[in-house]
Amino acid sequence: MGVDTNSNQSLETSEVLTTTKADGSYSFSINKNSSGVVLLNGGIDQDTGRPFRGTLQSELPNSTTTNLMITPLTTLLSEGMSESRVKDLFGLPSSVDLYHDHPAQNFSLLHAGA
Repeated sequence: MGVDTNSNQSLETSEVLTTTKADGSYSFSINKNSSGVVLLNGGIDQDTGRPFRGTLQSELPNSTTTNLMITPLTTLLSEGMSESRVKDLFGLPSSVDLYHDHPAQNFSLLHAGA
C-alpha cells in the first residue's frame, strides 16, 4: 500500500510505500501539504479472514491523517461520491467521520441512522 502522488492508480517505488501489519494497521510519513490517493491492493479481509484481491482507496483528507481508514466507503468518496450521499445510502448519521470511524467495527454506528 502507499500514496499514489501522480494519480495513475498505481504505486511506484518513488512514491510513499508501506506494508500493513497483521491487524491491518499501517503507518507512513508524508508532508503536511501532500496530496494523493492512498491505495491498498490485496491483503486479508479483517472481518472474514479471507484473502482480499481488490483495491481500496482514500483521498488524503485535509484533516489529520492519523488512523486514516481505507474502506469501501472511502473508496466511494475517492471515486467522487459525496460524503452525504454515502452516509444516506448506508444509513449512517451525519456525525460519522468516514475517514476515521469504521462502521463495521463499531456496531452502534450501523444502527445509528435507522
